[in-house]
Amino acid sequence: MTATMERGTHEHRPEAPEQSGAPEQSGGRPTARETAERLWQDPALDGFRIEAMSGRVVVTPPPDGGHGVALTRLMRILDRQVVEENQLEVIQNLGLALPEGPGDFALPDLAVVDEDFREHRLPGSQYPPELFHLVVEITSSNWQDDLRIKPEAYARAGVPVYLIGDREHGEAKVLWRPENGEYRSIAAYSRGDALKLPGDVAVEIPVDVLLQS
Repeated sequence: MTATMERGTHEHRPEAPEQSGAPEQSGGRPTARETAERLWQDPALDGFRIEAMSGRVVVTPPPDGGHGVALTRLMRILDRQVVEENQLEVIQNLGLALPEGPGDFALPDLAVVDEDFREHRLPGSQYPPELFHLVVEITSSNWQDDLRIKPEAYARAGVPVYLIGDREHGEAKVLWRPENGEYRSIAAYSRGDALKLPGDVAVEIPVDVLLQS
């Protein structure tokens, strides 16, 4: 079960971990980032992914094996065709700083970023959106967030291309050309198709790779 909480609606007793640059509370209400930091201290949520975006905290349970297989196979394709030739890196769960609220951030399943990304680390182990060439989400129980909340968040951050392996509906989607908080171009692909990514990461990917069960 995926929980999406509005800013300040979740009470949690453990104190937030100390992080340099963590935002202060505004008007006595915790920011989404502050709520996320408190949830990280909950042992019942070990292994869960916790993100703060659009004033919400998104809590996602650990994915299934098919999710992991899809990411592994996609990483192999990207490693072979992109990384060495273009001075890029392929990273899982890399913190993407979002411009929407104090300390808002996402943890995309997979991202292609500049090779020197480690030189640009921000407080809270986040990285500037301009380093990101591609973000990928493989849907699991939180598929609504991947299809509804994250396209807007990634577009507002200016991420050039967003790839979704939508296992819930058996298709892949490519979103690109972010403008004014939305992607202007969207293409959908079915099982058996091959898609070619636009932009700097111009790689051809069999859709079936993204739809592992």
